[in-house]
Amino acid sequence: TTPPKSLPSGGFAKDAVEVEGYVRGFARRRPDVAVCVLRFANILGPRPDSPLADYLSLPVLPTVFGYDPRLQFVHEDDVIDVLGIAASEPRRGTLNSGTFNIAGDG
Repeated sequence: TTPPKSLPSGGFAKDAVEVEGYVRGFARRRPDVAVCVLRFANILGPRPDSPLADYLSLPVLPTVFGYDPRLQFVHEDDVIDVLGIAASEPRRGTLNSGTFNIAGDG
């Protein structure tokens, strides 16, 4: 069997786990409220302004030789579509209630 993963000890990952715990607690205490958690991959497109988008827009990308990181992205138009789906007629136990990782194929 696979050993259980340890919880992150700091930074964004720790903060995200903590916030999702609060959201899960809220959902348990308020079953009348539909809760949807969306975990977006790096958002790219013509408009997003982020350090990663700035880096990828450089004419030459500095990299570490031999290092090939696995990166996931989602297009900004797809983000808007997902937010619309999640916000439309939220109901517990339906496709727009729960936790979803939003990323492109691959």
